[in-house]
Amino acid sequence: MSETPLVSVILPVHNEENYISDAIGSLTRQYYDNIELIIVDDYSSDKTPDIIEDLQQDDSRIRILRNDTNMGQSFSANRGALDSQGKYLIFHDGDDLSTLDRIEKQVEFLKNNPDVGVVGGATFYINPKRDQRIIRRRPVNDNDIRKGLSRECTINTAAAMFRRDALFGTRLFESKIEEG
Repeated sequence: MSETPLVSVILPVHNEENYISDAIGSLTRQYYDNIELIIVDDYSSDKTPDIIEDLQQDDSRIRILRNDTNMGQSFSANRGALDSQGKYLIFHDGDDLSTLDRIEKQVEFLKNNPDVGVVGGATFYINPKRDQRIIRRRPVNDNDIRKGLSRECTINTAAAMFRRDALFGTRLFESKIEEG
């Protein structure tokens, strides 16, 4: 049997009642199921806390962390990452959806490429206010990624999977608010 390393999926959420059920569903129904789903509720004032608690009752892979005040997305993402146990990490927004084979494909890529610290992917962006649907692609090879870094972040965090040891070798996400 091949190794199935744990993948930690970090969901920092704030007032996502309209989207959170679908976002979580796109993760709990993944073909690759050795995941822990860490939802960091960033002091939501809508029905988000009730929805995630209901979903947690049906899936033991879901853990909920709560901020006592609104700390922001970067702080919440860092908090989830620091609480995670996975060999690989994904950061997923409360209004994002992942294809059901996303985690499976990204784990396979990282397992087969031990010198790679992060793998990304394209995103399908929907802007309902403008009735826009756009596929956003990023560079796929190391040289193009490095060239693009002088202009923009060439890795879309929402579509990326990070190797734990590579991610924790950085400062994680910049956050102006420190826990204390």
